[in-house]
Amino acid sequence: MSGYFKVLLDDDVYYDEANPKYRCFFNKFHAVKLSKIIAILQIFVVLTLFVYYFPESAISLPVIGLIIASTIYAYYKENALTLLPLYAYFIVATFMLTVIAFTFMGLSLYNYAKVLLDFEEDTVSRLPQKISHIMISEFVLIFIVLAYYWQMTVVFKCRLYYTDKREQSNYMQLAIPESFVDTKITEKLPIQPKKSKAPLPDNVVYSLEEVSLGPPAEKSPEKIA
Repeated sequence: MSGYFKVLLDDDVYYDEANPKYRCFFNKFHAVKLSKIIAILQIFVVLTLFVYYFPESAISLPVIGLIIASTIYAYYKENALTLLPLYAYFIVATFMLTVIAFTFMGLSLYNYAKVLLDFEEDTVSRLPQKISHIMISEFVLIFIVLAYYWQMTVVFKCRLYYTDKREQSNYMQLAIPESFVDTKITEKLPIQPKKSKAPLPDNVVYSLEEVSLGPPAEKSPEKIA
C-alpha cells in the first residue's frame, strides 16, 4: 500500500529516508544518526569547558541546560522545533569562530610583531618557530570553523528530515483515513438477484391489458337481464 501512496502523492509530500538531502559525509550516513553523534560530542565538550572554567562559567548554566534538555527531547520525540536551540548554538559558534579567525589573520598580517610577542617573550632567537606557530594556529582556526559549519549543516538536515516526516504524516491523516491504510482489498463474487422460493409455472399467461387499481365496477341491471 505504501508503494501506491508513493506514486499517488507528490514527491514534495511523500518523504523518502534514503533521499540524498537527508544524508551526509559522502552520502554514507543519515543526518539523524550523525547529528546524534555530533550532539553527544558537543555536550561533552560544553560540559568539560563548563567544569574547567567553573565558577566563572556558572552564569551560562541556564543556556547550557536549555540546549541539553531541548536536544534530548528533540531526538526522543523527533521534533524539529525543539532542535532549534542546538542549531542556533552552531550558528553562533560558527560566527564567533569566524570572527576570531579573521581577526587573528588580520593581526598577523598587519602587526605580526605584536602577535609574536603574544606567543613568547623571546622574539629573536626562535623567530622561525614562532612564525610556524602562527601559521599552524591559523590553519587550526580555519579547520575548526569549517568543522562547525559542517556540523551546522548536519543538524539542519536532521531538522529538515523531522519536518518533512511530520508534514507527510499530517497530510496522510487528512487525505487518507487510518482505517483505509490497513484495509485489504479482496475480490468478491458479483451481486446476483435472490432466487424466489416459489418459481412461477411455465404456463402463466401474460396480458397487456390495462389494469385498474380502483374498486370493481358494478354491472348494470340491463346486462344482468
